[in-house]
Amino acid sequence: ILFVGDSVFIKNRAVGTNANAGIGSTGSGGAIYNGGMLSVSNSLFIGNSATGGDGLPNLGDTWAGDSYGGAIYNSDSASIFNCTFSSNSASGGRGGAGVSNGTQYGGSGGVASGGGICNSALLSIFNTTFAENSVLGGAGGDGSPTDYYNPIGNGGYGGDANGGGTSSSGGDTIIVNSTFFNNSATGGAGGGGGKGSDALPNSRTPGGNGGNGGNGGNGIAGGICLLAGTINVTNATCAVNVSLGGVFGPGGAGGAPSWSAPGGSPGLNGTNGLVEGEN
Repeated sequence: ILFVGDSVFIKNRAVGTNANAGIGSTGSGGAIYNGGMLSVSNSLFIGNSATGGDGLPNLGDTWAGDSYGGAIYNSDSASIFNCTFSSNSASGGRGGAGVSNGTQYGGSGGVASGGGICNSALLSIFNTTFAENSVLGGAGGDGSPTDYYNPIGNGGYGGDANGGGTSSSGGDTIIVNSTFFNNSATGGAGGGGGKGSDALPNSRTPGGNGGNGGNGGNGIAGGICLLAGTINVTNATCAVNVSLGGVFGPGGAGGAPSWSAPGGSPGLNGTNGLVEGEN
């Protein structure tokens, strides 16, 4: 059981690594990670962050780590009274780039949830302000150069961004007499497709096709996000919160022709991420 009162948390960080075969690990709870019972009152959370680890180019998977709760991650029971959450952030890790002698496609970017608070259990918030908090999905990794026989160097998908102020993925959330102002959720950019290899002189093998670009991640709920569970909101103000979809990854250029063989075709561009529930 943790009681926090009349306290200030400034610029604390939870940062994932990429030590596990190049796969990024999760960063959760920049200031507080709660797996028990938490009560916080009359406190400030400013500039704290949670960041997922990047995926690294390697011979296996290249996915990035997710991030949960720039200021607080709650997986059991938390009550927040008379607090301010300002300029906290959660950012997904970047997907690893593809490699020509291994996994050619780029890895997916990590998901970011809850710039202020990420909740998966029971959360009660009273008389609290969330201002200028943000979530940013991780960018997808770029695909590796492709050739005629291995045309799979597609860009990775950008990670989703859920809940610039708060994000709930289970349990019950209660919000009373609280304000959500100028928070943001921005999906990660899609990775670019790899360039096709050029056709070789004195060969009938054509140039490789470019890899397809990855789709941008979705920007979901700049203010309050509910992915699963139940939420009850009473006397809340939500203003100037923003959701932005991640930009698409461009398709890779096709390989150049030679005098004896045609060139490859360019890859297709990905699509921009969706914009859902700004406030």
